[in-house]
Amino acid sequence: LEFRPEFALAQVYINLNDEDIKDDSYEIIIPTNTKEEIGLKLRNREARMAKNVEIGFTFPTTFIIEKTNHNSIFRSKGEQVVRYSESIVQGYTNIRYEPLIITPLEQGVYKVETFIKAENIEATYRNVTIRVA
Repeated sequence: LEFRPEFALAQVYINLNDEDIKDDSYEIIIPTNTKEEIGLKLRNREARMAKNVEIGFTFPTTFIIEKTNHNSIFRSKGEQVVRYSESIVQGYTNIRYEPLIITPLEQGVYKVETFIKAENIEATYRNVTIRVA
C-alpha cells in the first residue's frame, strides 16, 4: 500500500507524564544514578483508527533502559532504540503502557528523539530534553 498524505492522521501523540509531545519543548529534570519512571501513553485524538503504529525513543548509551513486557530495545554503538507497537489504535483512544523506566549514568543535557510511525500516519520525529543533574 502506498502512503497517502491526504488521509494521514495528524493528532496521534506520544504522551509523557500526562503531556502530549506536540513539539520539541518537553523537558524533564532527573538526578544522576536514580531510577526514574516516566508515565507513557499513546493517544489517538482522531475519529479514525491508526494502523500498525510504532512509537519509540532513541537514547544515548549513558542511560539504562529497563525492558518491559511491551517494549523492545535495540542497542548499537552510541545509541539504544526503545520501541512499542500496536496493530490497531481505535479513534479517540489512549493506550497506557507500563512506565518507561530509565536510569541516567552521567550528568548532562540530552536530546532524546521520539518517533511515531504508522500505515496511516506520516512519520513524525520530535526531541525531548532530559536534564540530568
